[in-house]
Amino acid sequence: MRNVYLLVFLLASLTMQGQNIEKLQKKVASGDTKAMIELAFHYEDGYGVTADSARALELYRQAERLGDKDALGHLSRYSLFYSALGHDSVECYRQAQASADSGSSYGIYRLAVCYLDGIGVQRDRHRAHQLIDQAMTKGCVEAYCLAGHSYIYGCNGYPHDIEQGAKLMRKVPDNFRFGDKSELLAIYSSMHNDVKGAVKILERGVALGQLDARMEYARYRFWGIGMPEDEHTAIKEIQQIQAQVPGYFVALMMEADMRVNAKDTTLRDRHRILSLYEQAASTRFPLGYCRIGDSYIFGTFTPVDTTMALIYWRLGVRNRDANSMMRMAQYYQMKDNIDSVRYYALMAYDLELCEAAGLLAQITYDENPEHALAYGLQAADWGDESYRMTTGDIYAYQGDTSRALECYDRAIHNAYYDAYLGKAAIAESRQGMKASLKLLEEGGKKGSTRCNFALGRYYEEEEDYKKAAHYYEQSGEAKADFRLASMLLNNQYGSGNDDDKARAVALLRRAAQAGDRDGMYWLGFTFQQGELVERNLDSALYWFNILAENGDGKALMQMAIAYEHGRGVKADTALAMDYYRRAGEAGYSDGYAYLGDFYRTGTSTVNIDSAKAFEYYQMAAAINEDNAAGLYYVGDSYLHGIGVMKDTVAALPYFQAAAAKGSYTSMSVIGNYYNYGWGGVQRNGDTALYYYYEASKGNDPTGEYMIGQWLYDRGNSEKALGFLASASNHGNIDARVTYAHALLNGNGIQADPTTAAKILNNVASVDRGGRAYMMLSIMYLNGVGVPIDTAAAISCMDTSILFGNSLAMRYMGDLYANGIGMPRDTVAAVQWYERSAKAGNISSMLKLATCYKNGELAPKNPKRAAELLQQATDRGNLEAQCRLGLCYEEGEGVILNSRKAYNLYLDAAERGSAYGMYLTGMCYIDGIYVQEDKEQAARWFLKGAEAGNITCCYIVGQMYADGDGLKKNKKEAKRWLIIAAENGLEPAKQRLSEL
Repeated sequence: MRNVYLLVFLLASLTMQGQNIEKLQKKVASGDTKAMIELAFHYEDGYGVTADSARALELYRQAERLGDKDALGHLSRYSLFYSALGHDSVECYRQAQASADSGSSYGIYRLAVCYLDGIGVQRDRHRAHQLIDQAMTKGCVEAYCLAGHSYIYGCNGYPHDIEQGAKLMRKVPDNFRFGDKSELLAIYSSMHNDVKGAVKILERGVALGQLDARMEYARYRFWGIGMPEDEHTAIKEIQQIQAQVPGYFVALMMEADMRVNAKDTTLRDRHRILSLYEQAASTRFPLGYCRIGDSYIFGTFTPVDTTMALIYWRLGVRNRDANSMMRMAQYYQMKDNIDSVRYYALMAYDLELCEAAGLLAQITYDENPEHALAYGLQAADWGDESYRMTTGDIYAYQGDTSRALECYDRAIHNAYYDAYLGKAAIAESRQGMKASLKLLEEGGKKGSTRCNFALGRYYEEEEDYKKAAHYYEQSGEAKADFRLASMLLNNQYGSGNDDDKARAVALLRRAAQAGDRDGMYWLGFTFQQGELVERNLDSALYWFNILAENGDGKALMQMAIAYEHGRGVKADTALAMDYYRRAGEAGYSDGYAYLGDFYRTGTSTVNIDSAKAFEYYQMAAAINEDNAAGLYYVGDSYLHGIGVMKDTVAALPYFQAAAAKGSYTSMSVIGNYYNYGWGGVQRNGDTALYYYYEASKGNDPTGEYMIGQWLYDRGNSEKALGFLASASNHGNIDARVTYAHALLNGNGIQADPTTAAKILNNVASVDRGGRAYMMLSIMYLNGVGVPIDTAAAISCMDTSILFGNSLAMRYMGDLYANGIGMPRDTVAAVQWYERSAKAGNISSMLKLATCYKNGELAPKNPKRAAELLQQATDRGNLEAQCRLGLCYEEGEGVILNSRKAYNLYLDAAERGSAYGMYLTGMCYIDGIYVQEDKEQAARWFLKGAEAGNITCCYIVGQMYADGDGLKKNKKEAKRWLIIAAENGLEPAKQRLSEL
């Protein structure tokens, strides 16, 4: 309907134009000078007639000869802009002064323009403003247009004040065809988020034949603002204006800009675009030179060529184009040539370019903050309120909240509603979150996408996902789309059904297409994984590549991995390494860490170079943020001597720093330090378990295994299996072996020896500890899960021993001792027990100690027995400690020392040994190192009984029965004696029968 409605207006306008021209021509013939001036305007703009500048000039001169005061003012304008008159600025000023002296309001307006722009006279803004006020007082409509335009755009020495500008533009009559009333009031409405109102204003201006309104309406149509998007019709409308007013530079620029940005690639005619910009530049609009230069930098419609870009920008500079000056400043900023940056920025600043003021604020802040803030406010006064908000933010940061609020309020006055963010931040610090939210809501209602986004983030952090989603939807910003997509995918909002997932993907796509980096990355990741959409590596790499070319570290890593492993592209090690290097340069430490891995392990095209690997690991560690991987690899290099001298002490601080940054692998390594006493660290099982447990939270397989094994060793098999299963799934071989052990014995899970055997056979060759082969050996010996096969058992045992498994050595000793699978050989048996003990096996130490004490399998040797018990004690074995105490008590293999014996018993008891509790109690019974004390003895025997020592149960039962050391209690006596009897202690059965 809008197109039909507009067409009716246009047809009516054309009919009226034809009728109006006839009336004007009749009036001109009768000598009406006002009609001559109006008809001249028609010929200038081609409004109702064919554009004819010469005819317009003739009419202005005719009116001037007949004494019209305004005509000389129009001739003044023509002297400057009409090429046939040579663009004579001196004559322009002379005629404007003469017209003003005659009392013409239009002449006063034209004289104001001369002073405003320095045309034929020295620039004098103050004088210009006086003349504009004087012309408005006399009712000059053009003066209202100029003042209103200046306030709305913040130019010509007027501060940026859209309210004042709109107020002045409303004084311009609706039927005034010249000037840009409709365009400016439409801009004003758009700033206040009234797009419908803006469109209506433009439609009225189009119906009146206003060129500026027609061009703005075409721009709205091109971008689909308040109406359906139609690129072709928009460009045709601009071309019609060009035909109506040949050489109209604004129309030339607009068509070129539209073609550059057209979604329809058929409209991107490079030759046409270049021709349009060059035509605009040649008709006194040098911004065309800037646009061409931009293309040579970005390759928009020309090849990329920095030299050509500089040539065109310099052409723009010579023709006083502020934008070209700004480009030169930015170019030299990239080259770190601050003097040239300042030179060109000051040139553009003199021409009142707000971006130049902003750049000057940026480069002067460190040396003179006050000057920088002044530049920022000047940029805002020249029309860009974002600089005023930034200045307000700086004032707020400096603690000057009154000046900050002044900036925010002025920005809001000029419809820059994002400034509510600044006010909200101050309100939060002064009045609390409630006041802050109220201001954000006010900004959001007025159309601030950033305020709505801030509200969304607040409610998302508060876990009020329904409200968060509402504000994200209101915002519509790309980053809001991404956050909403994240909430849908994490089932924080919505139903989690397929429709929600499809919507999430659509939001990711929209965010990506709008340039949001997170949206691009996760859309690429979505295509890569193929979980929400059909897997498409081409699409994934498309988005990763866009980000990578803009220096995004994560995307560079994705590109590197793709080329390393040939995912969606042909594998290319050299290119992968280049992407890893660029990722490192972009501050993504994993890039350098992965690059180090290439040199650490080598490839078909890269030789192993440990020193180079270590160098890259150090570079990764040196990155300040997200450098956990680099820190870990430097520590790992010291730990294993890769590219640097092995140094477990030097390694530890790197692992600690990496752990602090969340490296779960580093946490498990620190656990090893405390578990095994690496680098001089005092062994501490509790601390080791803490680090293993923290590592397990991040699914670190070592941490999961160590926690699982610890639980398993303490009989908590069911809970242990959860950790062991996870560690197995993450590739930990030790965990798989222990899991097989659980299946073999039915610990925490239904016994399944056959499956256990399959697991062990699968992992045996890669189980560097030899446990799998050892377990298989025992299974073959006993026919559990596999057929009985003594030869296979001995073969597996031998292989386990080759891996250094000390328990396999112990079992080999058992085979020789018992003559299983080979002739009985006690000498060989003892040799294997010794070898196992030397490898650290505690059970072999205890076995040998028994052999040497009793003369079994080997000659009696109490001294050697005591040595072995000491070795096992040093490794924390409490049984060995108790037996060593007996050696000192009896003086077997060591010098008799009852004090030493008692202390060994007591320490074992205090550390939870039930046997140690029994022996400590016996010391109080027999007076070994301590005074006889049956009550103290009873206390230890009771503890031993409660800890499961059967002898202690019997003794406690006796004490309760006799009232000896414990208060007589027949019931308690029976309870403890029953426990002892049920566990096979014959004296306990006898005593029970006596009670």
